[in-house]
Amino acid sequence: MKKMIALMLCLLLCCTIAPALAEDALTLSGTVVSLQTSTLISPIGGAVSQVNVYAGQKINEGDTIALLETEKVYAQQDGIIYLFGQPGDTIDQITARYGSPAYLEPAYTYTISASTATAYDLEENRLVHPGEMVYLRGYTYTSHQGLGRVTTVSGTSFTVEVISGNFESSESVNIYRTENFAAKSRIGKGKTSRVDPIAYTGTGSLVAWHVENGQQVKKGDLLFETLEGAFQPGEEVSSAIKARESGVIATVDIAPGTVLTADAAVITFYPDSALRIQAAVYEGDLASIQPGGRVKAEFSYGTGNETVMAGTIERISLLADTVSETTEEEEAASYAVYIRLDDPSAVHYGMHLLITPEN
Repeated sequence: MKKMIALMLCLLLCCTIAPALAEDALTLSGTVVSLQTSTLISPIGGAVSQVNVYAGQKINEGDTIALLETEKVYAQQDGIIYLFGQPGDTIDQITARYGSPAYLEPAYTYTISASTATAYDLEENRLVHPGEMVYLRGYTYTSHQGLGRVTTVSGTSFTVEVISGNFESSESVNIYRTENFAAKSRIGKGKTSRVDPIAYTGTGSLVAWHVENGQQVKKGDLLFETLEGAFQPGEEVSSAIKARESGVIATVDIAPGTVLTADAAVITFYPDSALRIQAAVYEGDLASIQPGGRVKAEFSYGTGNETVMAGTIERISLLADTVSETTEEEEAASYAVYIRLDDPSAVHYGMHLLITPEN
Protein backbone atom coordinates (compact mmCIF):
# COMPACT_ATOMS: atom_id res chain seq x y z
CA MET A 1 0.00 0.00 0.00
CA LYS A 2 2.83 2.38 0.87
CA LYS A 3 4.52 1.61 -2.48
CA MET A 4 1.29 2.39 -4.37
CA ILE A 5 0.92 5.75 -2.62
CA ALA A 6 4.56 6.65 -3.39
CA LEU A 7 4.08 5.80 -7.09
CA MET A 8 0.96 7.94 -7.30
CA LEU A 9 2.76 10.90 -5.72
CA CYS A 10 5.64 10.50 -8.19
CA LEU A 11 3.26 10.52 -11.17
CA LEU A 12 1.46 13.57 -9.82
CA LEU A 13 4.77 15.39 -9.42
CA CYS A 14 5.81 14.57 -13.01
CA CYS A 15 2.50 15.84 -14.39
CA THR A 16 2.95 19.05 -12.43
CA ILE A 17 6.54 19.61 -13.59
CA ALA A 18 6.02 18.76 -17.33
CA PRO A 19 3.83 21.77 -18.20
CA ALA A 20 6.24 23.99 -16.35
CA LEU A 21 9.13 22.63 -18.42
CA ALA A 22 7.13 23.10 -21.63
CA GLU A 23 6.41 26.70 -20.66
CA ASP A 24 10.15 27.27 -20.12
CA ALA A 25 11.13 25.93 -23.61
CA LEU A 26 13.24 28.46 -25.52
CA THR A 27 11.40 30.17 -28.38
CA LEU A 28 13.08 32.78 -30.60
CA SER A 29 11.52 35.31 -32.93
CA GLY A 30 13.23 35.32 -36.32
CA THR A 31 13.09 37.20 -39.61
CA VAL A 32 14.00 35.91 -43.06
CA VAL A 33 17.02 37.88 -44.29
CA SER A 34 19.56 37.61 -47.06
CA LEU A 35 23.23 37.44 -46.23
CA GLN A 36 24.07 39.09 -49.53
CA THR A 37 22.73 40.66 -52.69
CA SER A 38 23.86 39.58 -56.14
CA THR A 39 23.95 41.44 -59.43
CA LEU A 40 23.04 39.88 -62.75
CA ILE A 41 25.17 41.43 -65.49
CA SER A 42 24.61 41.53 -69.22
CA PRO A 43 26.81 39.03 -71.05
CA ILE A 44 26.99 41.29 -74.12
CA GLY A 45 26.02 44.74 -75.34
CA GLY A 46 22.86 45.96 -77.03
CA ALA A 47 19.72 48.04 -76.64
CA VAL A 48 17.06 46.58 -74.31
CA SER A 49 13.90 45.81 -76.25
CA GLN A 50 11.89 44.15 -73.47
CA VAL A 51 12.02 43.78 -69.66
CA ASN A 52 10.10 40.82 -68.23
CA VAL A 53 10.50 41.31 -64.46
CA TYR A 54 9.79 43.72 -61.61
CA ALA A 55 11.17 44.43 -58.13
CA GLY A 56 9.93 41.88 -55.59
CA GLN A 57 9.41 39.14 -58.17
CA LYS A 58 10.55 35.58 -57.59
CA ILE A 59 12.85 34.32 -60.35
CA ASN A 60 14.27 30.90 -61.10
CA GLU A 61 17.42 29.85 -62.88
CA GLY A 62 16.90 30.09 -66.63
CA ASP A 63 14.10 32.67 -66.53
CA THR A 64 14.33 35.35 -69.22
CA ILE A 65 14.92 38.67 -67.51
CA ALA A 66 15.20 40.89 -70.59
CA LEU A 67 15.66 40.81 -74.35
CA LEU A 68 18.24 42.74 -76.36
CA GLU A 69 17.53 44.25 -79.76
CA THR A 70 19.79 42.60 -82.31
CA GLU A 71 21.15 44.11 -85.50
CA LYS A 72 19.46 42.25 -88.35
CA VAL A 73 21.00 41.72 -91.79
CA TYR A 74 18.65 41.15 -94.75
CA ALA A 75 19.23 39.98 -98.30
CA GLN A 76 19.28 42.89 -100.71
CA GLN A 77 18.66 40.73 -103.78
CA ASP A 78 17.66 37.22 -104.80
CA GLY A 79 20.37 34.59 -104.94
CA ILE A 80 22.16 31.75 -103.19
CA ILE A 81 23.68 32.42 -99.76
CA TYR A 82 26.90 30.92 -98.40
CA LEU A 83 27.68 31.13 -94.68
CA PHE A 84 30.84 31.13 -92.57
CA GLY A 85 31.40 31.01 -88.81
CA GLN A 86 29.18 29.93 -85.94
CA PRO A 87 26.88 31.78 -83.52
CA GLY A 88 29.07 33.14 -80.73
CA ASP A 89 31.97 34.02 -83.05
CA THR A 90 32.82 37.68 -83.41
CA ILE A 91 32.42 39.22 -86.84
CA ASP A 92 36.09 40.21 -86.69
CA GLN A 93 37.12 36.58 -86.15
CA ILE A 94 35.01 35.40 -89.08
CA THR A 95 36.21 38.22 -91.32
CA ALA A 96 39.85 37.56 -90.53
CA ARG A 97 39.47 33.96 -91.68
CA TYR A 98 36.84 34.08 -94.43
CA GLY A 99 36.56 37.73 -95.43
CA SER A 100 32.90 37.97 -94.40
CA PRO A 101 30.29 35.91 -92.53
CA ALA A 102 28.05 35.60 -95.59
CA TYR A 103 28.31 35.82 -99.37
CA LEU A 104 25.38 35.99 -101.74
CA GLU A 105 25.63 34.92 -105.36
CA PRO A 106 22.98 37.03 -107.11
CA ALA A 107 20.33 35.31 -109.18
CA TYR A 108 21.75 37.09 -112.23
CA THR A 109 25.06 35.41 -113.07
CA TYR A 110 26.50 37.93 -115.50
CA THR A 111 26.75 41.65 -116.02
CA ILE A 112 27.52 43.35 -119.34
CA SER A 113 29.81 46.34 -119.80
CA ALA A 114 28.48 48.04 -122.94
CA SER A 115 28.75 51.19 -125.02
CA THR A 116 26.35 53.15 -127.26
CA ALA A 117 29.23 53.60 -129.75
CA THR A 118 27.91 50.48 -131.50
CA ALA A 119 24.23 51.48 -131.33
CA TYR A 120 22.12 51.78 -134.47
CA ASP A 121 22.55 55.32 -135.74
CA LEU A 122 19.50 56.93 -134.20
CA GLU A 123 19.60 59.74 -131.65
CA GLU A 124 17.16 57.95 -129.36
CA ASN A 125 19.51 54.93 -129.19
CA ARG A 126 22.22 57.10 -127.66
CA LEU A 127 20.02 57.91 -124.67
CA VAL A 128 20.08 54.93 -122.26
CA HIS A 129 18.21 55.08 -118.96
CA PRO A 130 19.03 53.28 -115.69
CA GLY A 131 16.41 50.67 -114.83
CA GLU A 132 15.04 50.09 -118.34
CA MET A 133 14.56 46.52 -119.47
CA VAL A 134 16.49 45.40 -122.57
CA TYR A 135 16.72 42.30 -124.75
CA LEU A 136 20.01 40.44 -125.24
CA ARG A 137 21.31 38.27 -128.08
CA GLY A 138 24.75 36.77 -128.61
CA TYR A 139 26.84 38.36 -131.34
CA THR A 140 28.46 35.09 -132.43
CA TYR A 141 25.91 32.65 -131.06
CA THR A 142 22.58 34.23 -131.90
CA SER A 143 20.77 31.40 -130.16
CA HIS A 144 22.06 32.83 -126.83
CA GLN A 145 19.23 35.13 -125.85
CA GLY A 146 17.92 36.66 -122.66
CA LEU A 147 16.60 39.61 -120.69
CA GLY A 148 18.58 42.34 -118.91
CA ARG A 149 18.21 45.56 -116.95
CA VAL A 150 20.33 48.69 -117.26
CA THR A 151 21.99 49.41 -113.92
CA THR A 152 24.39 52.34 -114.48
CA VAL A 153 24.96 54.93 -117.19
CA SER A 154 28.05 57.14 -117.63
CA GLY A 155 28.40 59.02 -120.90
CA THR A 156 28.42 56.49 -123.73
CA SER A 157 29.11 53.61 -121.30
CA PHE A 158 26.48 51.65 -119.43
CA THR A 159 26.11 48.33 -117.62
CA VAL A 160 23.41 45.70 -117.80
CA GLU A 161 22.64 42.95 -115.33
CA VAL A 162 21.61 39.72 -117.03
CA ILE A 163 18.31 38.60 -115.54
CA SER A 164 17.83 35.54 -117.73
CA GLY A 165 19.44 33.78 -120.65
CA ASN A 166 22.02 31.18 -121.64
CA PHE A 167 25.24 33.17 -121.97
CA GLU A 168 28.92 32.45 -121.38
CA SER A 169 31.61 34.49 -119.69
CA SER A 170 33.30 37.10 -121.95
CA GLU A 171 30.70 36.59 -124.66
CA SER A 172 29.91 39.51 -126.99
CA VAL A 173 26.25 40.47 -126.77
CA ASN A 174 24.07 42.92 -128.73
CA ILE A 175 21.55 44.90 -126.68
CA TYR A 176 18.10 45.85 -128.03
CA ARG A 177 15.01 47.69 -126.91
CA THR A 178 12.59 45.40 -128.72
CA GLU A 179 11.86 41.74 -128.12
CA ASN A 180 12.21 40.87 -131.83
CA PHE A 181 15.81 42.21 -131.84
CA ALA A 182 15.02 44.79 -134.54
CA ALA A 183 18.26 46.33 -135.80
CA LYS A 184 16.92 49.88 -135.38
CA SER A 185 16.34 49.19 -131.64
CA ARG A 186 19.97 48.22 -130.96
CA ILE A 187 21.40 50.54 -128.25
CA GLY A 188 24.85 49.01 -128.00
CA LYS A 189 27.08 46.02 -127.64
CA GLY A 190 29.20 44.67 -124.79
CA LYS A 191 30.84 41.67 -123.15
CA THR A 192 29.55 39.52 -120.34
CA SER A 193 31.51 39.10 -117.11
CA ARG A 194 30.66 36.93 -114.13
CA VAL A 195 29.16 38.76 -111.16
CA ASP A 196 31.23 38.56 -107.98
CA PRO A 197 29.48 37.25 -104.84
CA ILE A 198 28.27 40.07 -102.60
CA ALA A 199 29.64 40.12 -99.05
CA TYR A 200 27.21 40.63 -96.15
CA THR A 201 28.70 41.61 -92.81
CA GLY A 202 27.94 43.30 -89.49
CA THR A 203 29.55 44.27 -86.18
CA GLY A 204 29.96 42.65 -82.79
CA SER A 205 29.16 38.95 -82.46
CA LEU A 206 27.05 36.58 -84.50
CA VAL A 207 23.92 35.59 -82.54
CA ALA A 208 21.89 33.47 -84.95
CA TRP A 209 21.60 32.31 -88.55
CA HIS A 210 18.16 32.40 -90.15
CA VAL A 211 19.10 30.66 -93.39
CA GLU A 212 21.11 27.57 -94.29
CA ASN A 213 24.33 27.36 -96.23
CA GLY A 214 23.62 27.13 -99.97
CA GLN A 215 19.97 28.15 -99.58
CA GLN A 216 18.14 30.10 -102.28
CA VAL A 217 17.00 33.38 -100.70
CA LYS A 218 14.74 36.20 -101.77
CA LYS A 219 15.28 39.92 -101.41
CA GLY A 220 14.18 40.91 -97.90
CA ASP A 221 14.88 37.53 -96.27
CA LEU A 222 16.49 37.77 -92.82
CA LEU A 223 19.99 36.31 -93.04
CA PHE A 224 21.53 36.69 -89.57
CA GLU A 225 21.55 38.72 -86.34
CA THR A 226 24.39 40.28 -84.35
CA LEU A 227 24.92 41.95 -80.97
CA GLU A 228 27.64 44.38 -79.94
CA GLY A 229 30.60 43.00 -77.99
CA ALA A 230 31.80 39.44 -77.53
CA PHE A 231 30.35 36.42 -75.73
CA GLN A 232 32.55 34.89 -73.05
CA PRO A 233 33.61 31.25 -73.50
CA GLY A 234 30.84 28.97 -72.27
CA GLU A 235 28.24 31.77 -72.34
CA GLU A 236 24.89 30.91 -73.90
CA VAL A 237 24.65 32.61 -77.28
CA SER A 238 21.31 34.40 -77.21
CA SER A 239 19.68 37.82 -77.32
CA ALA A 240 17.91 36.91 -74.06
CA ILE A 241 19.46 37.79 -70.70
CA LYS A 242 18.62 34.89 -68.37
CA ALA A 243 18.77 34.36 -64.62
CA ARG A 244 21.69 32.23 -63.50
CA GLU A 245 20.22 31.35 -60.10
CA SER A 246 16.93 31.64 -58.24
CA GLY A 247 16.08 34.45 -55.90
CA VAL A 248 13.95 37.55 -55.33
CA ILE A 249 14.56 40.75 -57.29
CA ALA A 250 15.54 43.76 -55.20
CA THR A 251 15.92 46.32 -58.02
CA VAL A 252 15.54 46.34 -61.80
CA ASP A 253 18.37 48.44 -63.19
CA ILE A 254 17.27 48.65 -66.85
CA ALA A 255 14.29 49.75 -68.93
CA PRO A 256 13.26 49.32 -72.56
CA GLY A 257 15.59 51.45 -74.63
CA THR A 258 18.52 51.22 -72.21
CA VAL A 259 21.73 50.66 -74.16
CA LEU A 260 23.85 48.11 -72.33
CA THR A 261 27.51 47.31 -72.58
CA ALA A 262 28.91 43.92 -71.62
CA ASP A 263 29.02 43.53 -67.80
CA ALA A 264 26.39 46.25 -67.21
CA ALA A 265 24.03 45.63 -64.26
CA VAL A 266 20.63 44.24 -65.21
CA ILE A 267 19.04 43.42 -61.83
CA THR A 268 20.06 43.22 -58.20
CA PHE A 269 18.52 40.30 -56.32
CA TYR A 270 18.53 38.28 -53.11
CA PRO A 271 19.69 34.77 -54.07
CA ASP A 272 17.87 31.84 -52.49
CA SER A 273 21.23 30.39 -51.51
CA ALA A 274 21.78 33.38 -49.22
CA LEU A 275 18.37 33.26 -47.43
CA ARG A 276 18.62 32.72 -43.68
CA ILE A 277 16.44 33.16 -40.62
CA GLN A 278 18.02 35.70 -38.28
CA ALA A 279 16.96 35.58 -34.64
CA ALA A 280 18.20 37.22 -31.45
CA VAL A 281 19.10 35.17 -28.39
CA TYR A 282 19.81 36.66 -24.99
CA GLU A 283 23.06 35.84 -23.27
CA GLY A 284 21.31 33.79 -20.62
CA ASP A 285 19.94 31.45 -23.28
CA LEU A 286 23.18 30.93 -25.19
CA ALA A 287 23.83 27.68 -23.39
CA SER A 288 20.60 26.27 -24.82
CA ILE A 289 21.71 26.45 -28.45
CA GLN A 290 24.83 25.81 -30.46
CA PRO A 291 25.94 25.82 -34.14
CA GLY A 292 24.84 22.62 -35.84
CA GLY A 293 21.78 22.26 -33.62
CA ARG A 294 18.46 21.49 -35.24
CA VAL A 295 15.43 23.78 -34.93
CA LYS A 296 11.77 23.97 -35.87
CA ALA A 297 10.43 27.10 -37.55
CA GLU A 298 6.78 28.16 -37.68
CA PHE A 299 5.06 31.24 -39.03
CA SER A 300 4.51 33.72 -36.22
CA TYR A 301 0.89 34.41 -37.26
CA GLY A 302 -2.02 32.01 -36.97
CA THR A 303 -3.28 30.69 -40.30
CA GLY A 304 -5.19 27.69 -39.12
CA ASN A 305 -2.85 25.58 -41.18
CA GLU A 306 0.58 26.37 -39.78
CA THR A 307 3.59 25.00 -41.58
CA VAL A 308 6.44 23.60 -39.54
CA MET A 309 9.85 23.69 -41.20
CA ALA A 310 13.16 22.24 -40.11
CA GLY A 311 16.51 23.94 -40.16
CA THR A 312 20.01 24.02 -38.74
CA ILE A 313 21.74 26.69 -36.70
CA GLU A 314 24.51 27.80 -39.00
CA ARG A 315 26.32 30.25 -36.75
CA ILE A 316 25.97 32.47 -33.71
CA SER A 317 27.57 35.90 -33.72
CA LEU A 318 30.12 36.52 -30.98
CA LEU A 319 29.36 40.25 -31.06
CA ALA A 320 26.47 41.58 -29.02
CA ASP A 321 23.86 43.38 -31.08
CA THR A 322 21.92 45.13 -28.32
CA VAL A 323 21.71 45.35 -24.58
CA SER A 324 18.16 45.11 -23.28
CA GLU A 325 16.60 45.43 -19.84
CA THR A 326 15.22 42.09 -18.73
CA THR A 327 14.23 43.19 -15.22
CA GLU A 328 14.33 46.41 -13.28
CA GLU A 329 17.79 45.52 -12.06
CA GLU A 330 19.33 43.47 -14.87
CA GLU A 331 20.46 44.08 -18.45
CA ALA A 332 21.18 41.33 -21.02
CA ALA A 333 23.05 41.39 -24.31
CA SER A 334 21.53 39.70 -27.36
CA TYR A 335 23.39 37.86 -30.11
CA ALA A 336 22.40 37.20 -33.71
CA VAL A 337 21.66 33.58 -34.61
CA TYR A 338 21.55 32.51 -38.28
CA ILE A 339 19.53 29.47 -39.32
CA ARG A 340 19.54 27.70 -42.68
CA LEU A 341 16.24 26.04 -43.55
CA ASP A 342 16.29 22.59 -45.15
CA ASP A 343 13.81 23.88 -47.74
CA PRO A 344 13.59 27.67 -48.01
CA SER A 345 10.97 27.58 -50.79
CA ALA A 346 8.09 28.17 -48.34
CA VAL A 347 9.47 31.45 -46.98
CA HIS A 348 10.01 34.89 -48.44
CA TYR A 349 12.42 37.68 -47.70
CA GLY A 350 11.25 39.66 -44.64
CA MET A 351 8.89 37.02 -43.18
CA HIS A 352 8.69 36.51 -39.38
CA LEU A 353 8.89 33.05 -37.83
CA LEU A 354 9.04 31.44 -34.40
CA ILE A 355 12.11 29.27 -33.82
CA THR A 356 12.21 26.40 -31.34
CA PRO A 357 15.45 24.45 -30.76
CA GLU A 358 15.06 20.69 -30.83
CA ASN A 359 16.52 18.90 -27.81
